[in-house]
Amino acid sequence: MDDTATFYLPPKSIFDPAMPRYPNVWFYLDTSLAPSYAAAVKLVTENLRKAMHLREFYGPFSNSEGCDFEVRLEHLQPWEVSRHKPLQHAHAFHMRYYYSALESHKLERVKVKATGVEGTFFRFAASAHYEVEHTNPNHADVEICPICGRTGEYGRLKGNLVELVHDPLGLELVLTGRIRGETIRF
Repeated sequence: MDDTATFYLPPKSIFDPAMPRYPNVWFYLDTSLAPSYAAAVKLVTENLRKAMHLREFYGPFSNSEGCDFEVRLEHLQPWEVSRHKPLQHAHAFHMRYYYSALESHKLERVKVKATGVEGTFFRFAASAHYEVEHTNPNHADVEICPICGRTGEYGRLKGNLVELVHDPLGLELVLTGRIRGETIRF
């Protein structure tokens, strides 16, 4: 089944052109759980902030990628290997939320009817990724890192490291609380 058809995802063109790629996380909240779209966004983002200990950042940003606001968690899973000392780094989870574009195009509410799911939902998008922490001079890419690099199951993939590795890792953290199947640590 095509997920785009099932959940009626909007085209990328409704978002700010500064957004580099289509969001990889979509939040759907049954409209019975929040009295308004703003309350739905707040309910989800506050619960994620608390559960994941995320720090919130609001603009203006030097590079916002068209988001409404972003969250970060830095200093995760240090990779320290003496033979690669110049490349050593800790990691960062980063997620940008996109909701105002959906609201301005009247696409913040959607009826979904699929196997096992039926109802009206508030929805908004995010772009999540996991990479070299922001303060490290190697941000964002260290290809040989066994945590955020083009290694393991991602080793044979050719193309953009952010899209092919960092985005799936960010999604894994949001959905499972793990990176490459392992519990993360500060």
